[in-house]
Amino acid sequence: MELVQILALIKKEMTEIERTVMICVNSQKKWNEFIKSGEEDILIDSIATCLHSFYTGTEKIFEIVAVEIDGGLPKGEKWHLKLIELMQLNLPIRCPVLSERTTEMLDEYRAFRHLFRNIYTHRMIPEKVMKSVINYYKHGRV
Repeated sequence: MELVQILALIKKEMTEIERTVMICVNSQKKWNEFIKSGEEDILIDSIATCLHSFYTGTEKIFEIVAVEIDGGLPKGEKWHLKLIELMQLNLPIRCPVLSERTTEMLDEYRAFRHLFRNIYTHRMIPEKVMKSVINYYKHGRV
């Protein structure tokens, strides 16, 4: 794939991620309103879905970099974690994609995404979901 195509795919994913983040942040701002109405579970489900989508989008970007620039995806059971770690490395063909701090933050979202895929929604802990949004908002863009 040509570099211009790789960049276009990454830009497309970044646009989708930005839209998802704005939905998530706007939903988080409605927290008190949903608590008053007794429907916070609806809001938590929505925010959890946004957080899942946020991380999935970032991982798509890392997959593009790994496949099209680095030469392939990591192998093995923990390939998702290895993928984030690879994005932090300075390789002969490219500079690091992520800082150490960003890698640590994204690993928390990766863990959340894993939880989201493997838990029933009624078992979500609202405070943990809201903390994830607040952490993103507090630290700015990843």
